[in-house]
Amino acid sequence: MRETVALVLFDIPTGDRAMRRQYTHFLSGLKRLGYLMLQESVYYKLLTNVSTFSTEQRAVQRIAPTEGTVQFLPIPLGTFKKMTALTGREFDMERLTAPIIEVGGEE
Repeated sequence: MRETVALVLFDIPTGDRAMRRQYTHFLSGLKRLGYLMLQESVYYKLLTNVSTFSTEQRAVQRIAPTEGTVQFLPIPLGTFKKMTALTGREFDMERLTAPIIEVGGEE
């Protein structure tokens, strides 16, 4: 199984109320799909194998707003782990591979 990180990079205008609503809907949708914020306008998700990439891409495309730019990029996990912060804090790789805790699940 080849783990891949899906990056979603976007630039969505928020000039008026309708655009802000689309932006908010998109962010909520990304979070529902399990994406986490890497930095403003860049979200990521660990995919357990590269074959799920197309499914994820379609899911993000369905929630993408009609205005602005949304890009989707697969990166092998090993390459993603080589990311270095030139300024600011280093990315905590534990966040990427930490087990997911279900809240409100059945006991």
